[in-house]
Amino acid sequence: MNETTRVDNGVGRPHSILDALGEPNTDSGNLYSAFNRIWDTRGLNNAFLDVVGGPQPPPETVYGLVCRLGDATLQILHLDKIFERAREWFEKANKEKNLNYLHIAVYVMERLVSGLPDDIPDPTVILMWDELSQMYTLRQRWTSRPSNPVVTIDLSRAMIILRLILRNLERAAMRNPEIDRLLANCALCYRKYAALMDNWDEARDALDFAIHLMQLAIEKLPLAILREIEQILLMPTTEGAREIETRLRTLKRAEWDYQIDLGDFYNFRYERFGELADLDRAIEENEKILDAMNTNYRGQIQPLPGNYLIRCMSNISHYYNSRFFQKGFGATSDLEKAIEFGELLVSGSITRDYSGKTGDAPPETSYRTNLALCYFHRFQVFEDEADITTAIELAEGSIAIHGSYEGVNVDGNADLSKDLNNLQAFYSMKYNTSKDLGDLERSLEYAEKSVGATRIVGPKSSLRSCNLASAHLKYYRITNAAKSLIRAKEILQILINKSKPDPNKHVYLLMSAQCSHWRFKSETGSAEDLRDAIKYATQALDSSQLTTGVRERILTNLADYYEAMYTVDNEAASLKKAQGYLQAAFDDSGISQLDRIKYGVRIFWLCSKNEEIFGVDAVTETMIKAARLFQRIVPRYISRDLQENILSGFAHLSSTICSVVLRAGRPAIEAFEVLESARCFLASTAFNAQSDISRLRLRYPKLYQQYEDLRLEMSRSEAKRTPSLEDLASSNFLKRRPFFINQEMETIEVEIRKIPDFKFLHLFPSVARLQDLAILGPVVALNTSDLRSDALIITSDSVRSLSLDSLQHDDVIAHLGSSEKELSLVSLGQKNREMKKVLSWLWSAAVKPVLSELGFLPPTNTTDLPHIWWVTSGILGLAPLHAAGIYAGVHKECTMDFAISSYIPSIKALEFSRRLSMERGPNVTENMKMLLVAASNPVEAKSFTFCEEVADIKNITVRSDIETTTLIDPQPIKILAHLRNYNIVHFACHGRAIVHNPSASYLETNAFGNTLSISSIAKVKHDKAQLAYLSACSSAENAGGPLIDEAIHLANTFQQSGFPHVVGTLWEAQDECANFIAKQFYKNLFAGREGLNDLSPGNIALSLHKAILSLRNEPLWKHNILGWAPFVHIGG
Repeated sequence: MNETTRVDNGVGRPHSILDALGEPNTDSGNLYSAFNRIWDTRGLNNAFLDVVGGPQPPPETVYGLVCRLGDATLQILHLDKIFERAREWFEKANKEKNLNYLHIAVYVMERLVSGLPDDIPDPTVILMWDELSQMYTLRQRWTSRPSNPVVTIDLSRAMIILRLILRNLERAAMRNPEIDRLLANCALCYRKYAALMDNWDEARDALDFAIHLMQLAIEKLPLAILREIEQILLMPTTEGAREIETRLRTLKRAEWDYQIDLGDFYNFRYERFGELADLDRAIEENEKILDAMNTNYRGQIQPLPGNYLIRCMSNISHYYNSRFFQKGFGATSDLEKAIEFGELLVSGSITRDYSGKTGDAPPETSYRTNLALCYFHRFQVFEDEADITTAIELAEGSIAIHGSYEGVNVDGNADLSKDLNNLQAFYSMKYNTSKDLGDLERSLEYAEKSVGATRIVGPKSSLRSCNLASAHLKYYRITNAAKSLIRAKEILQILINKSKPDPNKHVYLLMSAQCSHWRFKSETGSAEDLRDAIKYATQALDSSQLTTGVRERILTNLADYYEAMYTVDNEAASLKKAQGYLQAAFDDSGISQLDRIKYGVRIFWLCSKNEEIFGVDAVTETMIKAARLFQRIVPRYISRDLQENILSGFAHLSSTICSVVLRAGRPAIEAFEVLESARCFLASTAFNAQSDISRLRLRYPKLYQQYEDLRLEMSRSEAKRTPSLEDLASSNFLKRRPFFINQEMETIEVEIRKIPDFKFLHLFPSVARLQDLAILGPVVALNTSDLRSDALIITSDSVRSLSLDSLQHDDVIAHLGSSEKELSLVSLGQKNREMKKVLSWLWSAAVKPVLSELGFLPPTNTTDLPHIWWVTSGILGLAPLHAAGIYAGVHKECTMDFAISSYIPSIKALEFSRRLSMERGPNVTENMKMLLVAASNPVEAKSFTFCEEVADIKNITVRSDIETTTLIDPQPIKILAHLRNYNIVHFACHGRAIVHNPSASYLETNAFGNTLSISSIAKVKHDKAQLAYLSACSSAENAGGPLIDEAIHLANTFQQSGFPHVVGTLWEAQDECANFIAKQFYKNLFAGREGLNDLSPGNIALSLHKAILSLRNEPLWKHNILGWAPFVHIGG
């Protein structure tokens, strides 16, 4: 070796492997020459003898020092002794966690292999390469600091050697009984390599290859077993039998090791790329081990495989906890399993082997930490104080165990720091429910200790400091302690000013921006603070490390800062900047659908409040896109509380978007689409489940399952919590981005729509389909907002809009409710005089112009009136449109004089009812069954009672060959059990609509206060249903409140359960009127020839229409509008 090629680092250690070996992807063919270039032999002899011992070797070169090569067989001077001594140092380093010993082991092995050619497929050579690669990998882990180049150097060396091993392994395999172990070691190294890769594509390739290698290792185990047996069979019988038992047990443990490692690989791939299937596979691999051990891990534990059992159960507990977390805190069974395994581990019922002969077990603190997180997650779901208390006790117990350890931890006490950091989060969360300032102070204290315990310099240390800054910011927001804000800014400034690259720098910049913004709001009101906030946030946005969730947070924060800046400088440019950042957030398809909708709404209100700058028309396209996003959400996978919280935030939104679309001159069908998209959202999901989705499940189950899994995954993303600072700094935040889920959903939808019967899946009906819905009569939706009021009209030959200039939004609020009060007709219906005023206004401003547009005025045939369907979600859904009219003076007129009215909450509901009516047929001649339900006589009844009503109806049905069953005062559970067996159901009882919680509205089916609620009815799916008659107060009343656009009431819920036709009441019905209408309705309905019962939409609506006219024409009830007007037909 000449002087120009020598590398001298003072102690004979490499200066830069990149200089000597090139980049990690360098061709491994030059390994021999590379190692010869790296090492200088000056002073080598004495050092080598000190380490290895033995006679004085030849002094010429490293090559001549260690080996001589023959044909295909290795002839090596002192090779066995040198190799064994290197392995001894390696084992000693492992046992004592001594980095110096590891340096010696590496030093010896490097000299040993430096003279070996890279093309000799000898098993001994491959074992040497393997041993050295393991040494490099361990040293990489022990010295894992970004400030130390050994991280890159050692891993690069290991990867070069791995390529040599894999290239020669096949040729050496027939002579190598340890091929499974070599493959496993290679797999482990590739997994570590993947963990350090910044390039996600390259990391994915490396990880996929690691999984493939580990699977091969498991496959090769049977071959290794056969070779072992072949060798042992040559021994004496008794000795051979004992040796077989020992060897096979060792190999079985190797299989467990490989399966546990394979599970870890799958889990790592899940954590990095967010594919839930990988987490399922990780759980499956560990469950295989539990099954293979044939051990009842809930009872007596066998001591022999204790370390494997500990490691396996520790992993599976962690995986179950992760799957619970990934599923949006929904799969509580996974969490309970995680806790069950964790409790077994913490209880100490599994014997740990400290001999080192049965595999490594994780430290006790690791599963205490995991169990603490499980209880913490359960607290987040159920808010049981006992869970957060248990989590804190476990974490503090883990810290006590850390305190009992002695010796040097080469990882810098990272586990202690993690426990301290968890305690900071636990106490912070506990404060949110306890409001005990002491909990917040303890959170701050543990954050400080976590920073002190993280001695290794790197991203994790910076992240702990970041969490400390976050704890100070929370303390400031709650206590207004200025010193905490100052301290937070100091910490963040230190992190920002670090010269070395930090993947989390954008988080520090974002938090610094928040500090400046909060200072502006609570202390200074200074534009300078806002400019600082904008500066930091803009720098954060420029980071190349941003994940999707972080990017949209920065964008919306910048929008906030520029909106605030507008209050200071009054410059239009500030508002335009705010709008631009919101638009960028909305256009990001990588975030959740609900977030995109919210940003769309913010854009609209920002522009509408500053119309002189933007103009409302400028955001039309954005609002249409926002409305269409609703179909991507599947509410049944989201908790009911979250559903209602989400939807209440969009109250009246659809009306406003509809007005924006019409104002921009867009086609009426687009206005209809946005009105439909954001209204009756929960009901539409129920209809879909019983129509397209249901048929897809039956006919194409695999395609259905693929699609449903994606819909589930998308909906879970809606339930994610606001990300913590550690989430924001993590590269796997929002594990699997909605962008990719959306892409897959769209691909599958295209495939589904290629099937003829599913070509309109989740698409708003075309003009032709809408016109088909109007063959039986026009469909009309009334819409009002601050911008304008319109009627959207569907007829058999057009879809058009009609501007209702006389229908002012303020008048609608004044007559039908108030945005600050309960939107209910009960307050308006106390006096008929007041009701007549409402109906007169409604006729003139809305109904009469629509009837005139349709050509229904004057009536051309009073005996064969046209049929009209009113779409009744939104605030105008509270109005009795069928009763609108003039009831004073000479020229009296009313909707009922010109048309027969039916109500429907949405176009989707109309399609659903029409389809059910067609499938079940309007004419039922056989096996017609009717269920009559009545509460016993109410004490306050002055004349007719519920029982008398059902008795009268039963007498009417006798002539129609209908089999009737009567239930008096039944329990709700009994009704639900009977409901599916009857075509017609009639309820005569009390009903109540709950304004601010419409899902709690109910029928009081007996005199004992037991109730049949909407939530119970919604669970029923009835495939024989034809008609439900709800002779009860407020059974069709849209209770209003924040969920007014959802039109949640009893009658609509019966329709969702499978009844194509429902008769209900818009407000409190008077007993005598209800009894009269019910009897007259059934007389009209069953007035046809005997044995034929016409349940067509036209006949049901006409029968109710005639019954109402009969009551209205009675002298006693003629002027009592509240008595005859509440009864309505809902259906197709």
